[in-house]
Amino acid sequence: LTFTPSGTIQVTNGSLRHVLFSLQDSTGVNNQVVNFTSSNPAIATVTPASCTVSSGTGEQSSCVLKIQGLQNGSVSISAASN
Repeated sequence: LTFTPSGTIQVTNGSLRHVLFSLQDSTGVNNQVVNFTSSNPAIATVTPASCTVSSGTGEQSSCVLKIQGLQNGSVSISAASN
């Protein structure tokens, strides 16, 4: 799993950043729901809160996240799945 860009995301009040979340070098992933959270939702929110990804030709293996800045600062976006 990768985020592009990776690392800490700098935001300002009213800014909007796009981050690509994608599967890398994976096989056997089928309709995996991945949930996303911001380390500090008072500074920035992330949408969508989740996306479904699969590996394989013709499958959705990535999604674009929107990071909306509410205050100046930095946040980390986390991905989790069961």
